[in-house]
Order: sequence, then structure tokens, then C-alpha cells
Amino acid sequence: MSLTDGPRAKALKKVLERSLSQTVSRLTRERLAQCFPLVAQESAESLDSIHGSILDFLKEHGAVQFQEVMERRQTVQKLNELDQLIEDAKLRKDTGCESAKLPDNLSPELLVEAHLMPLKKKRLESLQGNLKQNDSMLREITENRSQITQMMATIEKSVDALESAAQSIQGLVDRTVLEELVKELEVRKCEIIIYPVKSCRGVRVQQAQLAKTGLKYDRLFMFVQKKINEDGSIKYIKMTQREYPQNILFSEDGKDVLELSISGTRNSIKVPLVPSQEFLSHCNRLPRVDIWTTNVTPLDMGLEYSLLFTNFFRIPIHLTYKDPTEKRYVAGNLPCSTTVQNGEKVVTSFSDGYPIMLTTEESLCDLNSRLLKPVEMSRFRPNIVLKGTGGPWVEDHWKEISIGTIGDFYVVSRCVRCVMPNVDPETGIPDTDHQPFKTLQQFRRIDKGAQVQGTFQVGDEISVLKTGEHCYQSAVDSKVWTLCRETEYRFEADFDNTVDIKLISGSAEIFGTELTIGPVYSFTGYKGAVYTWDGCTLEVTGVRSSEYIAEETPMSVYANLHFGLEKLRYGENGPRVLLVGPDDSGKTSIGKILVAYAVRMGREIDFINLDTREGVLSLPGTISAVNFSTILDVEQGFGTASATGPSQIPAKTPLVYYYGYDSPAGHAQYYKKLISRAALAFNARLSEDKTCTAPDYRCLFKRAKRGVSLIPRAVLIKRWDTTLSKTSSRISAVRTVCALLTGVSHVVVVGHERLYSDMLRQFESPQSITVLKVGKSGGCVERDDAYIRKLQHRAAKQYFYGEPKRNLNAYSVNLTLSSQAVFRLADGMPGS
Repeated sequence: MSLTDGPRAKALKKVLERSLSQTVSRLTRERLAQCFPLVAQESAESLDSIHGSILDFLKEHGAVQFQEVMERRQTVQKLNELDQLIEDAKLRKDTGCESAKLPDNLSPELLVEAHLMPLKKKRLESLQGNLKQNDSMLREITENRSQITQMMATIEKSVDALESAAQSIQGLVDRTVLEELVKELEVRKCEIIIYPVKSCRGVRVQQAQLAKTGLKYDRLFMFVQKKINEDGSIKYIKMTQREYPQNILFSEDGKDVLELSISGTRNSIKVPLVPSQEFLSHCNRLPRVDIWTTNVTPLDMGLEYSLLFTNFFRIPIHLTYKDPTEKRYVAGNLPCSTTVQNGEKVVTSFSDGYPIMLTTEESLCDLNSRLLKPVEMSRFRPNIVLKGTGGPWVEDHWKEISIGTIGDFYVVSRCVRCVMPNVDPETGIPDTDHQPFKTLQQFRRIDKGAQVQGTFQVGDEISVLKTGEHCYQSAVDSKVWTLCRETEYRFEADFDNTVDIKLISGSAEIFGTELTIGPVYSFTGYKGAVYTWDGCTLEVTGVRSSEYIAEETPMSVYANLHFGLEKLRYGENGPRVLLVGPDDSGKTSIGKILVAYAVRMGREIDFINLDTREGVLSLPGTISAVNFSTILDVEQGFGTASATGPSQIPAKTPLVYYYGYDSPAGHAQYYKKLISRAALAFNARLSEDKTCTAPDYRCLFKRAKRGVSLIPRAVLIKRWDTTLSKTSSRISAVRTVCALLTGVSHVVVVGHERLYSDMLRQFESPQSITVLKVGKSGGCVERDDAYIRKLQHRAAKQYFYGEPKRNLNAYSVNLTLSSQAVFRLADGMPGS
């Protein structure tokens, strides 16, 4: 969005124009003639032309660079804000209005309202945008319905004609033979697309020659941005549609000469498709440019070929060419090196990871059946498109295929998709609803990527030689992630691997607990997310089974829930919150976030865990209650218990009752009695806690306006109830918990509409319990029984032997077998 220049911004730009004009005016023709006397004597016209070109270049690029500095430092915006502040101050002085109130003088209600106002405004703008989009979709659906009706009439006529034709040829050709013939003909059809410039439009060809790096001429050119860092150093960064979706507006055409044009304009430039060795010998080699886990040193084609794109993007751009002598090896999932390229390492050009991308029309049709608005195949930028494969996604299981007569191909991985398919290839504008990426996330997962030489063409027969499961790519190398504001980096680490995360700059948190710049945080057997409110830079090292950046998160909803509970803590009774929801809906994560936020504001929080499948600061199969008054452990989640040994974070002393099962189902009476005993003990401890009864307790926190001397502690309860499948059983279980844990004020339902509706009906007036609903985070993944068993095994091991960084020796007592008696509760016994 362009900003209108204020008085100071206009004055600053006038100073620049005057300074630039004076600087340029000093470069007179006479001074240039003194530098080049021979040219001035023999070719005065050439000197005049050079003089004019230099002046034009200095004027244009001086203005461009100044504009870049202005935009990077947000000079216009800040000067406009300064103008507004001065105008406001003058207005207050002239009208005699009192000065603005300081934040210290505002009430808690006004502070909370001021904090929530930007979020409410942003949500309102989002809803208004959705309303406009819904209106547009309604009009489009109405038009599509009319077209479908017309198409159905046409199809019915075509079916009638086909039935008549089938009856006429019946008996002449055997039906089975005809079907096989049609299938064989369809499987031969394919498309071949070459992308000479990385991240620009492709060119469809009838045949293509294979080289060691993939299709010949594919991704030999790449746009590189010159970026000046704050410390003055220069860095060159690849430009793709992920950051610059306008790249798709560049079209390629031509054979020996590549003609690049900008869609919607008459601007174009001709580039040699295969630059000569003499030309390349005069090209400057740029410093390191990273392409994911590998890097290249491309050749700069020069100002002549880059000026058009610099003017289009308004930033310094270099059109670069892949150095033929430089080998960029494929780093990832490959067959045995001795079976590929006669033992040579597999190489590629400027592609993200692998030489060739293959897809099928059947898979695209399946994806489009899940979308409201179908997308084109060009969004996925394949090199080879097949048709007649027999069904969608069958290529997932191909290991080797043969194309025509040129040889065999190794199909080594599924392509990890990014946000590029969201960009409309006709307009260069990303889809506002993040489609089809959002739909692909729901049913597709990832892995890695092949090589042979020769020539093939449209119509060649495709044969599947070998099928099997692909292995998934693991990110082993260190990688730096730059997160924008209000986004999160989600990752998964297996139990056999360790992932190290270091915050380099900015601010970030893991489940509400802030990270410190510098230290390395290690995670094993962990599924988590690093969230940032204002943006940050992370360095991640280790084997990650999955990682990506999420732009849509429910953290603002969780923050609003926290502020709502914080407001209730100023009353006579603090809130007692019961968290309920399905398995793997994020109840534990939300609990950590709410506890961490409350502790960061100086509160004490009691967390009661009724999920016996996962123990909190105790063994699995237990019910526990823990008081939190210090920060949570980033690596260990809730931290460690005093029984586990010392730790950097103060150890906790939980109240624990052993249950012995991982589900309330089948042992409801026993579970109910255990909750009752735990509730009595918890309430007794709370009443005896000096921090809740001491006269100086009010000094620990701010007091409410009503003069309440004691601010009650908040209680957060996590309930696990999804094993009770029937609605009546779920309601009965929640009612039982609320009755036993006296004083439950709020029930928060996580990610379950039906359960939320049931709770509303059950606890409506005159009940004093408020039912709330929060959405499930997109980062929540389903955990199978094997994964849960590993979590339980690790929790039990840590309970006796400590954390991996602080191993303990368990205390042992030797007993004879004859002195022991083992009992088992019989089925059907009271309390069993």
C-alpha cells in the first residue's frame, strides 16, 4: 500500500532531488572529455552519447536506491507519524485539551480493551473480506450451476449417440479388446514442459532432450536479488514465486534466443538460450546463493539483461546463468550411487531439489474434486504430465518407470509442496484462501527425488517397472528459518533423533514460554511449534521428520482466552477451568500456554491433570495436581518433579494419585473415587496454603478496584473423556468431574462442535458454569498407540532415572520372592 507523503517526507525528497541534481551536474562533458581525450577528439558524438547515458543511469539508479532505503527504513511512514504527533500536540495546545493519559493511569478494563482492539479490528476486516468472497463465490456457483445444466443436456445427447454407435459396431470388435486398446492409447499421452528461467512460466514442447541435469534448457537461468544488510554487507538471494509471485508473469519464447516478456505489457528482452563460452568468460561470478540445502555461484548476465526486471521490481535484480563447469549435486533421497549415472553423483541445475518433476492428470482431477474452484496443472510446475495411469496418486508407489526407448527413470520421492501452487499463473496473485495448499495439507504428506539421458517425445509409451514405498526426506543439515509476525515454525523429532533450536534474533515462544537469544534448546521425541508475535530468526539443526511454517494459527484466540481469565482473577473467586476435547486436539498444549502466560504475569496457577494416559510430572496412569509459580521448562514442557532430581528450573512437588489404567472406560467407579479423594486433598492443601491466606499475599499481585485483599489462585483442569463414545456418557463424565471438583466456573471445549453443543445444553441457566469453545490448532497431529507407548516409556524412565542431561541412579532394594504376595482385583469387584 502506497503512502501519501507528508510535509517532512516531501521536503526530504526535495533535498534528495536537489542533491542528486547537483551531483549529476558536476559530471560535465568537459570533465568526461578530460578523462577520455582520444574519444573526445576522434568521436565527439560517441562521447556525447556516453555522457548522456551515464547521466541517465545515475539519475535513475540514484532515485531507485534512495527509494529502496526509504522503504526499508519506513522513512515516509515514520515522518508522517511525526507530522501527525506534532499536529495533535498543536491541536491540544490550541484547544486547551488535557494531555493523553499515561498507561499507568488506565484501569485494567481499558488496558485489556486497548490490547484487544487491534485483534478485533483485524478480525472484523477478515470477516468483511470473507463476506465479499462469499458473495463472489455465490455468483460463481450460480453461473456454474447454469453451465452444468447445459453440459448435462449436451452429455445426455452424447451418451445417446455413443450408445447408438456401440450397437452398430457390436459384433465387429470384441469389447475387451476395445477397452484394452483405448487404455493403451491413453497411457501414451503426455505433456512435456520446460522452464528456462526458475520460477517463471514454462514452455510446452513436443519433444525434449535429456541431459545429466534433467531436461535440456530447464532452469538454467535464475533471478537473484541483491540485498544490503544493516551492517553494510551484501547478500544475494534467489527469487522465487514464494516471495515474488509476480515471477509467473514472465513468459519465455524462442529457440536459439530466449525472449522474456512481461504479461500485460509490451516490454521484452532477448537472451541467448545457450550463451557462448566467450560471453560467459566475461560474466561476473556472484558470491554464494543458497538454494535450500545447497548453494551455487551463478554467472551474472550483465546490466543489459537485468535492467528490465530491476525496473519492474524496483529493486536491484540480476539475471544469472548456471555455470556449465559447476556441479550442483542432488542432496537427498537417491538409489544406490552405483546404479545411477555409472557411479557418478546425480547433478541438477537451478531446480529446488531434483532434475525432473512428474505428475498425472488423474491426481489433479482428484485434487480438483476436493476444491471449490479447480486449479490448472501449470500451478504445480511439472516437467512431465501423464494421463491414463489408472487412478489418482498411483505414482506414489512407482519406483522405476520406462519412457519410450531412452531407458529407465528412478522415481525417488514425492515432491514437498510449498505455497507456490497458490499463485494464479495468469495474474501472479496468491489465492486469499491459501488454496490448494490448505487442501493438500489435509490428505497429502511429503518426501524426496532421478536421472537418465536421451530424447523422448509426446506419445511415448510409459511402463511402470517397479513399485514400492518411498522413503521420506529428513532435514539433517542446519537451516535458518526467518519467521514473519504471527506465524509459527512447526516441527517433529523422532525418539531416535535430537533437534536443536537456537533463537538468533527477534522474540519467540514455545507453548507460551519465551525463548532466550543464544542458548540451544534440544528436543527428542517431540512435536511442537515455535510461535512469534513480532517475527524472529531461528537456527534449526538435527534430523526433523517434518517441518514447515504455518501462517494461520489460533494463538490469538488462546491469548484472548488468557486475557479473559486474567480479568476474572481480579474477582473474589479465581476461575476454575475444565479443558475437554477429543484425543490429540491440543488440550495439553493449551494448558501449557495458559499456565505459561499466567506465570509470566506473576500469577500462581494450579494445574490438575485427569488424563491418566499421560502423566504430568508423574508416572503415566496417575492423576496429579501441580502448583506453578515459576516459568515452565522449554525442553521438558511442564518441568520436572522433585522426585526426578534437580534441574535448572525449580522442581515441582505434585499431588499424585495412582490409577493404573490409561482410560476411565471399564473402571468408572474406581476412577470416580480417585477423583473424589484427589479433590478433597487438593482443596485441603489450598486452604492451608499460606500464600492464599497470609496478609502480605496481596502484595504479590495488583489488587482489584473493589478492594479485595486476597486474589484467589486460578485452577486449570485437563480432562480426558473421549473413550466414552456415547453422548450421554460424555455429559455424565463431565458433570461428575464438575461435581467432585467443587467450584468449576468454566468448561472449555477444544475442537469438537458436538461436544460443545452438548455442554451448552447441559450447563445452561440457571447453572453458574460458563461453556466456551476454542478451535483445534492445525499443528495437532494424530498420535498412534505406538507413539503413546514411547511417550509413556520415556516418562517412566525419566521418573526413575532423571532427564537425559541429568541421569540419576534409582534407589534399589533387594527382596526375596518368597516374602512377596501379588494380588489382582477381580472383575466386577466394587471399585475395580
